[in-house]
Amino acid sequence: MLKTSRKHFIQTFMATLGLSLFNFKKLLPSAFAQDINLSNDFDSNGHAWQNIKNLFPHTRNPKIRYFNTATVGPSSHQVIEKLCNTVKMINGDFVDGQQKLPSDGSRDWENHKKTLAQFINCSSEEIVLTRNTTEGVNIICKGLPKTNKKYILLTSTKEHVGNVAAWVNRSQKDGDMDIVTFSCNKLSQNECTDLIFDKLNALPDRPVILSIPHIASDGYRFPVEAIGVKISQLNTSRTHKIFYFIDGAQSLGMMPIDVKSYQCHAYAASGHKWLCGPKGTGVLYVHHDVQNFIQAQFVGAYSCSLASFSPLQIDLVQNANRYAYGTQNTQLFAGLAQAVHLFESIGVDRIQSKVLSLSNYFRQGLKQYNQSQSRFHIHDIVHADASSYSAMVTFAIEDRLNTTWLDSKDLCYSKINIVQINNQNIHLRLRHIHEDNLDGVRASFHIFHEQEDVDILLLSIKKYLALV
Repeated sequence: MLKTSRKHFIQTFMATLGLSLFNFKKLLPSAFAQDINLSNDFDSNGHAWQNIKNLFPHTRNPKIRYFNTATVGPSSHQVIEKLCNTVKMINGDFVDGQQKLPSDGSRDWENHKKTLAQFINCSSEEIVLTRNTTEGVNIICKGLPKTNKKYILLTSTKEHVGNVAAWVNRSQKDGDMDIVTFSCNKLSQNECTDLIFDKLNALPDRPVILSIPHIASDGYRFPVEAIGVKISQLNTSRTHKIFYFIDGAQSLGMMPIDVKSYQCHAYAASGHKWLCGPKGTGVLYVHHDVQNFIQAQFVGAYSCSLASFSPLQIDLVQNANRYAYGTQNTQLFAGLAQAVHLFESIGVDRIQSKVLSLSNYFRQGLKQYNQSQSRFHIHDIVHADASSYSAMVTFAIEDRLNTTWLDSKDLCYSKINIVQINNQNIHLRLRHIHEDNLDGVRASFHIFHEQEDVDILLLSIKKYLALV
């Protein structure tokens, strides 16, 4: 257990970082909460957020701070319990005094789909449960039918490798796709939109797929709704329509998702990042108007209403289940549905406000550091307008004295990942960002964080640079 003097700790922060006073006793979380009362007034009662924080098992250890939700989000006690109970239930064990026959849990899949569909505002017939965003990307990429003219994939340089790999693989194996990229580094949302449509307007005679992340790996937020409105308008006058695909891996659970307002044709997301669901869960939305266009490449039970050798016939179901091709992992999706229920009970708008306030607080801390001295300058990689910000902040550090940049990978995993407070080590989990040829450190801020956690990260950066 971390032992510390509140007075000494505050004095340390004041002396080394110039931060405001805070209640350090929250650094020592209470025993793991079994239940949570979300009827509290979040605006006036800080206990509500403290209770939510205590739902996550990792917060019990005061010696760790986890800032890597954008890679894997830790699940809550409620999700873990749901997982375990579902495993018992489908295997015929007793749960809460009840026992059922062993089963594959397929009767529950539709309920889980309805829960996810409502969460992203679409019909349950327009989604299929997947293992991750990458599986959803591959379903769309490989499902695009052959055409007389080669496709053009228009995509950003900010794509995650899980997205890049699928498109490059098709381009090289099938030879029916050219890839055109654009960079929106440091662009405002309006500038990003204008750039995309300058590119699209220059491609009037080819079938085009526009693939963009909702939120990129570095935290840049794309104007997906504004882009969707303009694509819908542009498609009315195009012979070859633009297929609009969004990678939602970094947005589901961070902010409200409304796929209908984005007017996209498909949206793929993971359940194990910001939604903090079980690892190996995801969802793919395919608009009902394009389900006959995007062909199912893998089929089996549940994807077809009829499959026969005599006569030789297969009839795919008339919904997104056509992209599901066998028994699914019931317990994982039961846990994912439980994660959705938790986030809905908190309120996704409230979650978005919370995580954005934490990331903005961190940005302000970086600015204050830059103003306090002249040797090191900490750069916010996104550095556009506030509308492009998300709950992720990617930064890099310039050494002006030596006109060099510090190695961000070394910073992330060796230099600022441990900070000593009163002779006790606190371990910080961050992520190095290399996408888009960047070299930065990414910090993700979520609902289990408080300002004190952010202060510890800022202190770690400050203390390391003081030693360089």
